[in-house]
Amino acid sequence: MCGISGVVSKDIDDSWVKETLVSIHEGLAHRGPNGSAITSKSGAIPVSFGHHRLAIQDLSSNSDQPMRSPSGALLVFNGEIYNCADLRSEIGNRWQFITTGDTEVLLAVLELFGSAGISKIEGIFAFAYVNSDSSEILLGRDRLGIKPLYWCKDQSRVWFSSESKSLGESLNKKLDEHAFHEWAIFQFPVTSRTFYKDISAVPAGHVISIRPSGVKVKKYWSLTDFLPSNSSRERSDLPAELEAVLEKSVSEQMISDVPIASFNSGGMDSSTITSLAAQHGLAESFIGTYEVQGYSEVSYAREVAKNVGIPLTEVAITSSDFFSALPKVISSLDFPIAGPGSVGQFIVAREASKKYRVMLSGSGGDELFLGYTRDRFPLIAAALENSGHGNPPSMDVWNALTGDLRSLAGYAPMHKVFSQNLGYSHPIDGFIASVDRRADTADFFDLDSKIVDDVKNELISRISPNGSTTLDEVHASILNYEVGFFLSSLLHVEDRVSMASGLEIRVPLLSTRMLEFILPLSLEHRVGGARPKDLLRSAARRIVPKSILDRGDKMGFPVPLREWSSSSIQSEPIRNLVHSAAEMNRPFLKTELLGSSLRKGGLGNRGLWALMSLETWFQNTKLSL
Repeated sequence: MCGISGVVSKDIDDSWVKETLVSIHEGLAHRGPNGSAITSKSGAIPVSFGHHRLAIQDLSSNSDQPMRSPSGALLVFNGEIYNCADLRSEIGNRWQFITTGDTEVLLAVLELFGSAGISKIEGIFAFAYVNSDSSEILLGRDRLGIKPLYWCKDQSRVWFSSESKSLGESLNKKLDEHAFHEWAIFQFPVTSRTFYKDISAVPAGHVISIRPSGVKVKKYWSLTDFLPSNSSRERSDLPAELEAVLEKSVSEQMISDVPIASFNSGGMDSSTITSLAAQHGLAESFIGTYEVQGYSEVSYAREVAKNVGIPLTEVAITSSDFFSALPKVISSLDFPIAGPGSVGQFIVAREASKKYRVMLSGSGGDELFLGYTRDRFPLIAAALENSGHGNPPSMDVWNALTGDLRSLAGYAPMHKVFSQNLGYSHPIDGFIASVDRRADTADFFDLDSKIVDDVKNELISRISPNGSTTLDEVHASILNYEVGFFLSSLLHVEDRVSMASGLEIRVPLLSTRMLEFILPLSLEHRVGGARPKDLLRSAARRIVPKSILDRGDKMGFPVPLREWSSSSIQSEPIRNLVHSAAEMNRPFLKTELLGSSLRKGGLGNRGLWALMSLETWFQNTKLSL
């Protein structure tokens, strides 16, 4: 994993251009502690590429970047190519390889096949490439956008970077009001906008082509092409097929010239990945623990580690550790967070990075298999609507959706929002209302009602481009939301909090083969069974202890904020954050209401946590307001 940056400009030798690129480049130093360089290339379109290296495959200097081909093509690359061996065989004698790493494989694929070669690549990646005669520059990103890449067209120049923050600060960009509204409403980007005006994310599954004639954005893979439909094919032995796909995904992602560890929370997803990876040389697993009763899942993680015979490192996290790390975590992000779990992720990653450069994560399971309770309300509503029109779902689907209605009792407020927003006649409208975070933060943010409507309509149009009236359509729309939008925000945080310590995260549940296998499944196959994610549970029976698969108390790495708040809420750092937000008159904040925030629910209040996150982010970011 690495940090890449660059500029496409006719005045590449201009002193301001050089200084600005150096600033962008230096802002990514944490992403690659094993090498750093900036290289320029003249020609029809002059470019300068910067790279910070985290060496994982081919540790020698032969794989240093920027990498130049014999013909003069130039590449900077952040990520991992898992099908290197297959691509080397396909290329054959058309290329004389001088390294054993994956960077040269990507360089060869792009030089031999151009942008058409991107669809051949299986991995997580973001790259910039200029061909031998400098007539075209490509900026590409992997299918799900697991690896970050941002760009900005500024007058006659195009800038790019692995993080929007390094671009925004170096180019002195102002706050993007629309992007702020996206975050305040949903707490993730709905569009490609960032908090920095004019700086956008390269869309997942896309490549940007820059030629003398102009800039074009091309799609090479789309999640929507694999969403379920009435034509989704049936499977004869789905658990066995899924087990084989999982095994292949994990084994491919164990490619490395350095040892690999894993996150092991004791839940089904991370336990499955850890157990499979242990068969391929996994060195160790890690878990973060809070010394507060009711917040430790370490006993389950210990059972998994013992079962597969690998060490488990338990990282104890105190309230002091947590609040000390908060500024570093928030300043690592391209936008603030409204959930505290990432602070624990950061602390565990920081500890793991003392010994490892690569870790496996179980991210993606809840999204691929619709394991969230919020997904059930619109699906139940659509099933009822379909039944009323003489098209009821199968009994397997009904049993999966309604078999344990008692588990929904704790989500009464969410259900109230869903139903009050016409969820039972328009399931997606009700769903969008239930994931709207403004109810949690209404005391703090003063948003523009027109932009709010635009943002909500934008998200609905993106997840339901053709409307959602049938159960199949609602199923596809929710899957589009969870995998295409919500998951991307989780991956963004996972990338930043790990790369802050120079640690690469791999996500086997989100390999291309997994996506193209799981996404098209019918609702009956995806949610069939007595409990959510029963398909994954069945596929993991052979390798994961029964006690892990059958547990019904997975906590999801929660943070004991309410317990800490009784002693921490009056602490100087917390009061200072709230007072600072008011004194600095931060944009879109109802500053006159902030004084009472400390008396409304303590740190366990999601709105107060969002405010703390935002103010910490502003304090650690150079943003023109």
